[in-house]
Amino acid sequence: ATLCQPMRIGQHDLEVTASIGIAVRLADGVDDAAEMMKKADIAMYAAKRAGRNAYRLFDNGLASTGGAA
Repeated sequence: ATLCQPMRIGQHDLEVTASIGIAVRLADGVDDAAEMMKKADIAMYAAKRAGRNAYRLFDNGLASTGGAA
């Protein structure tokens, strides 16, 4: 099954959506794993605000707006 297809569990139809935040570390980057997770988290919340089944790539604009871009 794919995420966008409704699933029936008992008497309930369930729909699963995904919001994905992506952070890319440059080869010369100095970010550690914790900082990369923080950036991906900011991007994920921006994707959630954009609606269902969205993704966002982290950029410094998201960081300055708290992910509101």
